[in-house]
This record gives sequence, structure tokens and C-alpha cells, in this order.
Amino acid sequence: PHYGGRAPPFLLAALLIGLVLIGFCYYNLSSQYSALEVQYRDLQERLRAVAEKRESLETRYDELKKTLEDNSKSLDEKDKQISMKEQDRAALEVALRKKRGRADDEVSRSGYSRESADWMPAEVE
Repeated sequence: PHYGGRAPPFLLAALLIGLVLIGFCYYNLSSQYSALEVQYRDLQERLRAVAEKRESLETRYDELKKTLEDNSKSLDEKDKQISMKEQDRAALEVALRKKRGRADDEVSRSGYSRESADWMPAEVE
């Protein structure tokens, strides 16, 4: 039998079921998209925070590196100064020994005893 311009009921039922399925899929995908969008924004915020932290740490690293270089230079300068002072001290010790030797020679020639507390002349024979 021909229904004369009307769609058969099973075709209407199939179209209705199709529309319900399409609506459900749209709702499901929309919910997933919404959840993914929230997650994406959260990840963007975390990435921004990590980038700021990284930049801050790089700045701190550069500051510490500069401080280390300055301290190393200062330490090298101090080591050079210490080395020069040690050389000066050694030279002064040598000069002092020479002067003591000359003084001892003069004392022994003059007849005074260096060991006596009041620098009395040594006993002459």
C-alpha cells in the first residue's frame, strides 16, 4: 500500500533515532571539548608559571656565576699578594740573618759577649 506523500513510520523512527544519536554525540563531544579546554588553560597557566620560574632561576644562576667569578678573581689576587708577601718575608729573613751575622762578628771583635744581659765586656786574658 502506498501512503501518498507520508513517510513510513519506520523511516520516521529511524530518523528520530538518528537525531537522538547525533544530539547525544554532539553533547558528549561538547562536554569533552569543554573539559579539554579547561585542561588546556590549566596547562597553559602551569607552563607560564614554569617559564617564569625558569627565567628567575636563570637570572639567579647568572648572578651566582658572576659572584663566583668575582670571588675567584679576588681569591687569585689575594693568593698573588700572599705569594709576594711570602717572598718579601723570605728576603727580609735573609737580610736579617746577614745583619745578625755581621753584628755577631762585630761583637766578637769588640770583645763584648752577646749572651750577657748587660753587654759587659767579655773577660780578657
